Amino acid sequence: MSVRPRARPTPPALEDEARCWSCGRAASTAAQRADLATTWLVPGAQGPPVDRSFCRGCAPGGAVDEIICVRCGDGPLLAGELTAMDLEVTAAVDAWLAAAGWRLAGPVCPGCATEVTR
Repeated sequence: MSVRPRARPTPPALEDEARCWSCGRAASTAAQRADLATTWLVPGAQGPPVDRSFCRGCAPGGAVDEIICVRCGDGPLLAGELTAMDLEVTAAVDAWLAAAGWRLAGPVCPGCATEVTR
């Protein structure tokens, strides 16, 4: 009688697995997960900014700025023409922040805004 080795079950694909928006690579190390956890606001094709996550190799080049929560220090990075911060760009970034749950006075991120209102 031969003994068959047990087949290891294949883990299900993680649908919410962080992937680089540009190359599609998934994070395999803690540093890569941290890179992909960073929210980048980039100019959208039709105008309004869109949020993306990038691996280190695909992160946008050029000018970079940031929005920082006054309570926790977290926030998205701004790329490209969003760093110009003229009135039109500022209005578009503020609209994105408000839609994402940020309190613009401060600014305060959604997580901290929830704590403030408790």
